[in-house]
Amino acid sequence: MESSVRGSDSGDARPVAHDEKCLTITAMYSGGMERLIKDEKTEVVHKIERKDDSTPLMMEEFIAYLGKTDVAEGKQDMFIQENSVRPGIMVIINMVDWEVEGELEYELKNNDCVEFISTLHGG
Repeated sequence: MESSVRGSDSGDARPVAHDEKCLTITAMYSGGMERLIKDEKTEVVHKIERKDDSTPLMMEEFIAYLGKTDVAEGKQDMFIQENSVRPGIMVIINMVDWEVEGELEYELKNNDCVEFISTLHGG
């Protein structure tokens, strides 16, 4: 799938000026998910530029984007399965279960916070 976004990540969570074509999306990782992320970060702020202000950024596209930008080399298959997250990863969008928000069909908005939480624990 060809991406319609370009982005950069930053550990800096300060507010940025909003451009109609730019979305600021925070990705958070916990419950062991941070071990899959480059430098084991728990929070990454993405500034994503869309082709134009009428092009929505869908959750499915954002997950693919994170697989390329946040997930450590060789660990993508532990995060993504087909076009979604693997079973055992809970996704929360702005403190709401993504199932309520439409899962992959959710249209991301400026300043959204998307949390990925592993529900699989060894013992």
